[in-house]
Amino acid sequence: IFLMDNSHYYKLAGGENNPCLYAIDAINHTRANIVHYNYNKNYKYKIVMDLRKFLKNLKTSPLNKAKTFIACFDDVNPVGRIEMAGFLLEVLALLREFDEKPWPTRKTADIFDEKYEFYFNGEVIFPVLMCRNHDSEARRSLYTMVAFQPGSIFDYLKKIESERYCVMRKSIHRRLDFLFKNNLPFYLSEKSSGKNIVQYLGFDPEELM
Repeated sequence: IFLMDNSHYYKLAGGENNPCLYAIDAINHTRANIVHYNYNKNYKYKIVMDLRKFLKNLKTSPLNKAKTFIACFDDVNPVGRIEMAGFLLEVLALLREFDEKPWPTRKTADIFDEKYEFYFNGEVIFPVLMCRNHDSEARRSLYTMVAFQPGSIFDYLKKIESERYCVMRKSIHRRLDFLFKNNLPFYLSEKSSGKNIVQYLGFDPEELM
């Protein structure tokens, strides 16, 4: 784990252009487990073990642990949507390949399915891609990153911190309106299919086919 000044990570994750207040809060208040990887130096086993450990620690002591796992890749910089989609799907396929727990029964593994969700270690995980060359300002960062948010944290926020969750959602929408005016990126607009893979990538991979 690399320990850097929080303001450094704030800038890495897009700074004021990042509309997600939860992401900003996680970084500024060290609620994110941020790990750097060398993509070309066998990162594969390390990220599998690190994410597994993160989820285990979160389950045993959620109040005192980071709530978001952010994988930073120092030596890969995908250019264009095809490379970006290929990179994230490779990471997700890797995690699935080395997952100790089977994919949940009756849960689709088809990334284009409207009901598709990504699972690891038996849990729903919401991965978000950010990189230097992303089309959307809200997804641009100095390093290529994949932020993994456990679905259990969303459930916790909605049930236990419901009032704060509603306030944060409204604030996020106001930030989106301010950042994009009337030109929301496709994946955030009403035209979006709403499929999770579109939200993971920040664009619709079916447009590449």
